[in-house]
Amino acid sequence: MAVESDMKYSALSKRMAAIADLNSAASLLQWDQETYMPSGAGDARAQQLATLYGLAHDQFTDSETLRLLESLRNNSDKLSDMESRSVDRIWRDYKRKTCLDRDFVEKLSIQISRSFHAWEKARKEQNFDLFAPELERLTELKREEAERTGYETSPYDALLDEYEPGMKASELNRIFRILLPELDKIYAKLALNRTITTHDTAPFALSEEKQWTLCRDVLQMIGFDSNYGRLDKSSHPFSIGIHPSDVRITTRFNAEDLTVALWSTLHEAGHAFYEMGLNAEARGMPLSEAASLGIHESQSRLWENQIGRSMSFLKYIEPALSKAFDGKMPHDFSGKLHQKLNHIEKGLIRTEADELNYHYHIFIRYQIELDMIEGRLKIKDLKDRWNDMYTTYLGIKPGNDSEGILQDVHWSHGSIGYFPTYTLGSIYAAQFFNAGLQEIPELNHVHTSENMAHLKLWLKQNVFDFGRTLDANSICFKSTNNELDPLEFVHYLENKIDSPQTNTKP
Repeated sequence: MAVESDMKYSALSKRMAAIADLNSAASLLQWDQETYMPSGAGDARAQQLATLYGLAHDQFTDSETLRLLESLRNNSDKLSDMESRSVDRIWRDYKRKTCLDRDFVEKLSIQISRSFHAWEKARKEQNFDLFAPELERLTELKREEAERTGYETSPYDALLDEYEPGMKASELNRIFRILLPELDKIYAKLALNRTITTHDTAPFALSEEKQWTLCRDVLQMIGFDSNYGRLDKSSHPFSIGIHPSDVRITTRFNAEDLTVALWSTLHEAGHAFYEMGLNAEARGMPLSEAASLGIHESQSRLWENQIGRSMSFLKYIEPALSKAFDGKMPHDFSGKLHQKLNHIEKGLIRTEADELNYHYHIFIRYQIELDMIEGRLKIKDLKDRWNDMYTTYLGIKPGNDSEGILQDVHWSHGSIGYFPTYTLGSIYAAQFFNAGLQEIPELNHVHTSENMAHLKLWLKQNVFDFGRTLDANSICFKSTNNELDPLEFVHYLENKIDSPQTNTKP
């Protein structure tokens, strides 16, 4: 019977690898859609993606997959612990996917492509009304998806589960109830001590051409292997893992501020390292897949913030910065850059927010999409709610729709339930980095290619290598000896702000 189980597990693995190939082809088309595809090809691309996703859905939900899963589950005692966990994860996916027939999957895929192109046009013209009708149709489909998939308390839980398995809106509410008051206290303390400052933007202007070179040089310095990944330009930075040997990341540029491109690149590089570090031999199986979006975001936030905003890192990349300025880098540039990257200031743009105010942006989006899905908020009222919440939580109102409700691409992708993973990721990042420091304490003081390679190895062994055979909280506990704890992020932020390096006074 053990031999028979081995054969069936092998058959399931081959089946899942073929399905992964279909999804990878679709991912490549999505990457092209957001980078180089001619604007007139939108409808054709929507149909191409729908066909690929439909084929993947058919193969995953057909009777042969069910037969293999049932047999393996009935003989789980013949499987290794990892194999048994993998079968359980695939069974969970199977139950979710069989709630959605192919017609619905293709309809959703086509609507996502239409919504994305409507968002691009609306963002360019700073007019939410151009996007609203497509978003309304997409939201209706996401509500239908939630109903088909099933939930106990909130339809939002069904959508959240796709990105952060096991997480509930009630738990997110608890996390934000702990986190936001603590952030309020830190901000109030900074205001009292007059450490909230403005900064000089002039030294950070750099041509887009030179920023391209800078981003690529820094990627090389942190160990991004261009033989297995590439950097491109898009209106909203993103990453896509086609395969551990083929990971695509993008960034965007602002000629007046090099930090927009470089720190977006660092953020996406964190995602890329995770994708590159997954098990390629287990292609299509849970061992080769990310545990959750929260864990994925922990990697991007760690490289963007814990590493990227430190003075040690800025000193490390000084040769690349000097090259970008043709050897004429402004006086004390690293110090000024460190002050800019770590100063606290409420602003409109999520991707440019400091580590404290960032979570107000996430909370606003989470509350809006929760109310959208639970039926308390109509699409026509979305912009007013957005502007009201920005005024309430950040004390600032968008001047136009592009810097307001249209600034993020996620809703156009149907990614409702995604935004909270940014806050979850920041919490996980603080916990992972703190645990990693126990093994690599020099990361607190100096960055070299050797100790960053050491950090990547620690992350691979303690986070990546589990794939999603363990859930996010189990990975967190196994690697840090603690479950997800928002107060660990608060303590990280307090310690950083109290540091003489960071605490810049007027």
